[in-house]
Amino acid sequence: MKLKLASSEICQRCAKCCTTFCWTEGKDMAQRFTWLKDKKIIEVKDTPFNNHEIILHIPCTKLTKIGDKYSCSVWNKKRPEFCETFPDHLFNGINKNERKKIQNIINWARADCPVFENMTVDDIVQKLF
Repeated sequence: MKLKLASSEICQRCAKCCTTFCWTEGKDMAQRFTWLKDKKIIEVKDTPFNNHEIILHIPCTKLTKIGDKYSCSVWNKKRPEFCETFPDHLFNGINKNERKKIQNIINWARADCPVFENMTVDDIVQKLF
C-alpha cells in the first residue's frame, strides 16, 4: 500500500499550494505571463520537468482559515486531481531507480512545500514505490 507524502497536520498549517496558483507551461507562455500587468503574479521559475512554473497569488475559494488552521470545504467531495494527489503527483512517471531525478524534484519542491523539508530520496521511494 502506498503512503501519502503529506499529512493533514502539515497541510492545515501551510496551505501554500491552495493560496497560490502554479501553472506550468513552455518558456514562451511563461514570458507572456510576466508581461501581464496583474500584480498578483509572484514569479516565473524553472522546474525540474523541463518547463517553467508561473506562480500567481490567487487563493482557492474552497479554502478557509479558522484560527491558525486551514481547511478545505470540499475535502471529502470530488476535488481536482491536483488537489487529490499533491504532492505525490510530482513523482508520476518517474522510476524508483531515477534517484537523481527524485532528488532534483525534492530540492525544487522544498521552496514551496514543508513536506519536503527533511525528505530524502529513500523516504520518497519507501512511501510512493
